[in-house]
Amino acid sequence: MGRPGFQATVLDQKDWFAKLYELVTYEELGYSPHTNYHGFRYFMKVFYEGMYYSAVANSSKQIFTQVSPLWMEHLRGLVGNDGRPADPCTMEAVQHSVRTGATAHIQGDLPIGLGWVTRPGTRTQNTFQDLKDDFIVKSDGAFTRAQARFYIEVVGT
Repeated sequence: MGRPGFQATVLDQKDWFAKLYELVTYEELGYSPHTNYHGFRYFMKVFYEGMYYSAVANSSKQIFTQVSPLWMEHLRGLVGNDGRPADPCTMEAVQHSVRTGATAHIQGDLPIGLGWVTRPGTRTQNTFQDLKDDFIVKSDGAFTRAQARFYIEVVGT
């Protein structure tokens, strides 16, 4: 049962991580103009276009050799005992999506993307520590707000 006035925004269980990332990105973009360095904004573009979207597109085309094992685990989704995809509105499906998506993002994408945005010759030639201190420290509750908005999405489905 949905909330009055709200539309379901997650129709496939694998999309819960994408929803969480959307909410985090929205919050990050709100405070990013107040940062000294803009490397993390570049990383968001690198992550979405070059990593996440590429994994989703290649998986949907069944070009699995172009999808990292971490993203493959996420994109397979949670499967029930009957071999069918789990209902996307169960807490188990939400947890699986967030856990596997966050793992693929943190263990696979972050090292590659941060290496890209901090390497010499890129638009931002800052160190990781510069970006971390500037972006994460200045977040001023952005992650907490994104988390709260995510809970509203989950409960509303």
